[in-house]
Amino acid sequence: MNHLELNYDGADGLEQTPEGRELIQYLVRCALPEGENLQFEVDGELYVYPGVFGLAGVWEERGLNDQEQRWVSACLLAHVNAYGESVAISVRSPTMSLASQDEIDDWKVYEASYFGNVFVDDVADELDETERYGCQGQRPEIAMLNAPTRSLRVCSDPVDGTDISECDMVTRRRCRDVCSDYVSGYGWQSCTAPDGTVYEEVLSVWILDDDSDQANATCAPGESCAFDLAGVDKVGNLTLRDGDAVAATCSDAASCNADCTGAQDCTVACLGGSYCEFDCKDTGACHADCVAGSDCETSCLGTGACTMACSGGSSCLLDCRGAGGCQIDLCEGTLTDCGNGIKACNRACPGSV
Repeated sequence: MNHLELNYDGADGLEQTPEGRELIQYLVRCALPEGENLQFEVDGELYVYPGVFGLAGVWEERGLNDQEQRWVSACLLAHVNAYGESVAISVRSPTMSLASQDEIDDWKVYEASYFGNVFVDDVADELDETERYGCQGQRPEIAMLNAPTRSLRVCSDPVDGTDISECDMVTRRRCRDVCSDYVSGYGWQSCTAPDGTVYEEVLSVWILDDDSDQANATCAPGESCAFDLAGVDKVGNLTLRDGDAVAATCSDAASCNADCTGAQDCTVACLGGSYCEFDCKDTGACHADCVAGSDCETSCLGTGACTMACSGGSSCLLDCRGAGGCQIDLCEGTLTDCGNGIKACNRACPGSV
C-alpha cells in the first residue's frame, strides 16, 4: 500500500477504483481469517481477495466495534509503504498467532509498531489529529545496516524535524519511550498516543536481516556462548536468548544488535567506535561496556541487576525500567538522569532532540 487513503464515508464505491480495490484487498487481508474471502464483480471482472490474519472475522456479519477497528487499523498501518515498493514483513502480536516460530526466529530486525484507528480519520481537521501512529523498534541506524530494506519502511520515521512521517502517520519516535510492555520476539505493547490514550491493540513489524557476511550467530537456550563481531564491514544480530552465561563483543567499528533476553548472565561490550544495541530484558544479571568512542543503547527492563560503563568518549543510554538494581557505574563525561528509569552518558535524553 502506498500512502493510506482512508478518508471516506463508508465503504460504498471503493470497488470502483484501483486505489479503492487495493484498500479493500488489505481490509480483507487483515480482517478475515485464512480460508475466507471477499468476492465482487466490477464491469464484468471478478475480484477475489483472501483473508489472512482474522483480526475481525465478524466483519462478514456486522460492523466493527472500537476494539476491532483498532486491530484492523494496526494491521493496515503496518502494511503501508511510502515508496510503493514491495517489502516482505512479519506482522506480530504476543496475544495472537500471526507468525510461526520459525518466522520469529529468522526475522530478527524489529522495524516498528503500529496502532490507532483509521476508521475515525474522517472527523479529523488536521493530519496530526488523526489516529495513525507508528513508533520505531530497533534504532533505525542499526536496523538499516542489518536489513537494507528497512530504508524502504519509513512510516515510523519523522521527516524534517516534524512528528509526521512520509506515510502521513504521526510518529511517536522510539517505542521504548511511549510503550510500557515488551515481549521478546514480538515487540512493544500498550503504546500511548500524544493525547494520552493507551492502545492495547498494537501490531509490530519485523523484517528479514541480511546475513551476507555470515555475521549473525545464535546461542541455543541453556547453553553458554561467546560471540565476537569485529570490523567496519561487519553487521550482525547476535541472539543469546535464554542462555546460561553468554557474552558478545562488537569491536573495530562493527554494528550489532545483541539480544540476551532471558539469559541467566549476560556480558556485552561495544569497543573501538562500534555502534551497538544490547537487549538485556529479563536477564538475571547484565553488564555492558561501551569503550573508545562507541555508541551504545542497553535495555534492562525486568533485569535482576544491570550495570553499564561508558568511557573513552563513548555515548551511552541505559533503560532501567523495572530492573532490580540498575545504574551507569562509570560515566567519563556527563551523566544525566532522564527520569522514568532512563539514564544517559554524553548524550541527550530521549525526546529532547
